[in-house]
Amino acid sequence: MPDLIPLLPERNHQYRDCRPCSECCWVLPLAVGHIDPHSKSLGQPCNRLASGGCRIHAQRFELCRRFQCTWLSDSKWNDSWRPDLSGLLCLREWIDEQVPAAIVYELRDGVIGSPEAVEILSELCRTTVSVTVIGRDDSRQRLVGAWKPDEAKNFVTLGQIREKSAA
Repeated sequence: MPDLIPLLPERNHQYRDCRPCSECCWVLPLAVGHIDPHSKSLGQPCNRLASGGCRIHAQRFELCRRFQCTWLSDSKWNDSWRPDLSGLLCLREWIDEQVPAAIVYELRDGVIGSPEAVEILSELCRTTVSVTVIGRDDSRQRLVGAWKPDEAKNFVTLGQIREKSAA
């Protein structure tokens, strides 16, 4: 289990406001020292979270300001795909800065089988090589995506690594 919130490059997301959603404040773990001297476990609420959302939203920490779920960072995503509405918190990440992947947290029991969840997972599979779905019971499923690299990109193969190490 990772102990840090995935931190993506900062993007302009002024067209959307994450409030009233605060699912990331509940779901994601934080390591000691990232926003206070204590750690926050997976599924434990942030100690700055109130019934109306983050109590310090306007002055929130840099880590929180820079964090973006996929809904917040992708203007093409439906408004209904916001994590608190869809029941899925989706995060895109880059493997070796070249290969897109995704992590999806199921926020409510049974959401993963809903028609909207299928749409969301289909979109993530279309745009990534791999989607890891983390269930409410911490179970993991991996979906294989359809994303293919541009032929112009320079990827190293296992054979090339073997050739270099043999030389």
